Amino acid sequence: MKRSSQLHFGFIGKPVLLLVLLIGFIGCSLDNPGAPMWDLKVAFPLSSERYGLDELVSDSSEIEENNGGIDSLSDGMLRYFFEEPLDTSAIADSLLEYDADDTTRYSMKFGPYFFDSTSTSGRLSIDVILPDFTSDGNYDVTSLSIADHTPVILDPLIYIEEADLIDTIPGLLHLTLTNNTNLQWDILNVVLAFDEAGYPAIDSVSFPDVAAQSDMEYTFDLTGGILKKNLIIFTDGTGPDQVDVPVAETDGLEFDISISPLLCESYRGIVVKQGPRFKNTKLTYEDQDGWVTSAQVLEGVMRIIVENRTETVDSIYIRFPALVDYDDQSDTMVVPLLCEAMTGQQPGIVDTSVTFYNKLFTMELPSNYRSSPDPDPQEMDIITTLIPLSGGFEPNGDPRIADIYWEDSTNFELTIDHYDFEWLWGNARDEVIELEERDIEIDIWEDQPDLQSDLTGNVKFDDAWILIDLTGSTFRSPAKLVIDLTAQNSSLDPPAAKLWAQFTEYVAPNQDTVIIRSGYDGIDSVYMVDMLNHFPEKIEFAGDVLIGRDNLIGSLFDSLAYEIHKLTRDDIIFGTLSLEAPIALAVENRTILHSEVEDVGDGIESGLQSATIFTIVKSTIPLGGEIYVLAGSFDNDDNAKKELIWDNRSIHSIMDPVVFASPEVDPETGRAVSALVDTIIVDLGLDGINKLTRDKLWVRQIVILNATPSTVKIYAEDAVEVTVTAEVVYRVNGGDN
Repeated sequence: MKRSSQLHFGFIGKPVLLLVLLIGFIGCSLDNPGAPMWDLKVAFPLSSERYGLDELVSDSSEIEENNGGIDSLSDGMLRYFFEEPLDTSAIADSLLEYDADDTTRYSMKFGPYFFDSTSTSGRLSIDVILPDFTSDGNYDVTSLSIADHTPVILDPLIYIEEADLIDTIPGLLHLTLTNNTNLQWDILNVVLAFDEAGYPAIDSVSFPDVAAQSDMEYTFDLTGGILKKNLIIFTDGTGPDQVDVPVAETDGLEFDISISPLLCESYRGIVVKQGPRFKNTKLTYEDQDGWVTSAQVLEGVMRIIVENRTETVDSIYIRFPALVDYDDQSDTMVVPLLCEAMTGQQPGIVDTSVTFYNKLFTMELPSNYRSSPDPDPQEMDIITTLIPLSGGFEPNGDPRIADIYWEDSTNFELTIDHYDFEWLWGNARDEVIELEERDIEIDIWEDQPDLQSDLTGNVKFDDAWILIDLTGSTFRSPAKLVIDLTAQNSSLDPPAAKLWAQFTEYVAPNQDTVIIRSGYDGIDSVYMVDMLNHFPEKIEFAGDVLIGRDNLIGSLFDSLAYEIHKLTRDDIIFGTLSLEAPIALAVENRTILHSEVEDVGDGIESGLQSATIFTIVKSTIPLGGEIYVLAGSFDNDDNAKKELIWDNRSIHSIMDPVVFASPEVDPETGRAVSALVDTIIVDLGLDGINKLTRDKLWVRQIVILNATPSTVKIYAEDAVEVTVTAEVVYRVNGGDN
């Protein structure tokens, strides 16, 4: 957006056209006193005035309307200034709203399946041991034996169908053989096998000298092996002859098996709830515009996608230690999720957007934040807890048989979409806050267009500067202020018509005012006073506020570049921009100034024979020169402006010049040493009088300023006191009057 402002000048001066006063006086008719004709000589005072430069000072209403004007400094020196508010630049959009696509992807392998301790049992009944057994009683036993590979069917293991056991953690199967008989055995042989085709053996053991009513124990090592649901025991044995042995129907050989907890490389069966799996990872803020150490998050949005490639239903908790409740900082943000199991080749999917509010957000600065031109990105810890719950259920409600493998994984994708901060402590990287562009229109040339070219290159201001007042700003970070100014003077031929320069200044965190005097055009230094001495009709303004570490490194504020600052949603950059120039100038060349043309009407009536103007001047204004009055008959304003110019040799002054001298000037102070008193006599001859009798009369004042030996300064107390007396000769009855 660009704004346009008008800048009104009032300090060029008020035209001194004494002749107009004279025309106004003698333009009145004198009554005809009778037939005789004679010359009447009249002397009278025209004016006695004090013209103080304090009259140039703008009143408050003019300053308010025009955004500036002329005032006086504390020492009385006149100053021109233009002031305009810098439009409020809120920083929330650029610094307190973080829109990014920071994503972290990670996987959690299922790992070993934990199969809890379980047990099974089987029994070899007494009628298998003693085929002659009929009923309880005492028996004489001869040739005691159990046939080879006598099977003992064990109860199926619950949940498991088949599992491959890992080979790094022992898996133990403990067998307890109880001889629940009164028989003695020389040996009992036991083979543990899978109850399937071929009965592949797991392991075997022999128990010698087994006493009546005794227990034998043995532990099988399953480490790195296989475990299946259906187990079988094959046994055989022999014993001595025995007499009068009590035998009951409840007697037998009892086989009890207990299996320790197992960790499985793979598992097929009904899944029971597993212990939690943990994953610590980090989300890297790759696209940060700066660094944040702490902030209040009004609202944040993240997207979480979970792809479950295991055949278990998972309960998931994603914990963010960097985000805690703002009011209860013991309450860490946790996102709970439930992800269904994979079915066939279709993974279980969770795709959700999580919005959170009023959180305190904290992060550490990278370790190389101060030492590297390109520091590592900041990272946020993420702790994920995954708990496999079950394999799900069949449509009929039965538990589903699941296949679990160590390498099965659950994949996560977590993206931070947006943070909306209320405040933050941090530092921007290289943020640019644009100030509103505007055009400052200088309207003096609209009424006096020739003055622009008359002054350019001839009159030079001594000093000017930009003053930026940031008292109204609440944004308090070190900054680099860059202002582009283009002064446009269309009276010059391109490319000289435009003067461009860039002005740079650094602003400390608590600095309320900034003064800028010098800039750069890409080749040479350009000063603000150069812009003013270009006498532009328009100044184009554009500016940026550069903040952040990278904008300040290597600058005057290098030591502040790395500091952390607080920014709030209410922070604004606000103030006023002023162009100021004390009226201290040098007239470098004899300078011709064309004032506005004035329509006198039909001129004066005939009869005036001569006029002499006596002017007594007392002046402390340190300027000198001459005043000429050109006159001619023209139909309109445009023709008068075109013809009544100094270079038009066909136009002559209607009177001798009013020569005004400059008082002696102190070269150090630029002020008049003392007031100059001078008497100026201007004789308006008959030729000049004849020019004033024309119809459609236009006159124009030409002021020629003498070059000043040094810079002169204009003060409000400086003044010129002018006493004007006129002596005219009027011929009575020389005409109708």
